[in-house]
Amino acid sequence: MNPDLFPHLVKFITANGTVKYVLKNAELAKIDSRKLHSYALDPTHPRGGANKAHVFKEALGFDLSNWKDLYQQLLAGVRNANAIPGKVNEHGRHYTVDIRVTGPKGEGVVRTGWIYKQGSDIPELTTLLVAPKSVQLKEGDCRAI
Repeated sequence: MNPDLFPHLVKFITANGTVKYVLKNAELAKIDSRKLHSYALDPTHPRGGANKAHVFKEALGFDLSNWKDLYQQLLAGVRNANAIPGKVNEHGRHYTVDIRVTGPKGEGVVRTGWIYKQGSDIPELTTLLVAPKSVQLKEGDCRAI
């Protein structure tokens, strides 16, 4: 992958030798907590949040009572999960990151969207949803190269 085209990705090699790309400065990633407690996990949200809240509750057991646990897992997970480049628009560069989480009902994958706003090197969460069951992640330690 051309680093000039994707300046916000850092190349890693996992313990089993596969290559993956993680978000640059992921340890500084920003998540507006309202994305969780006032939208994705809010069963009363009028525009899409109610459906997301139902899916998060049924699939993983996350709801308004434990949103902080999901928040922490997303912050930790984005540091070493593979990032897929998306669109570039007037707002910035977008990436998709599938993050493995463990909720009260078990393990699953949360698909997250991130943006590097114009002039910024800090990723910010834009969206999240429970990934389809067909999405599988491979475990593996990684090292920077």
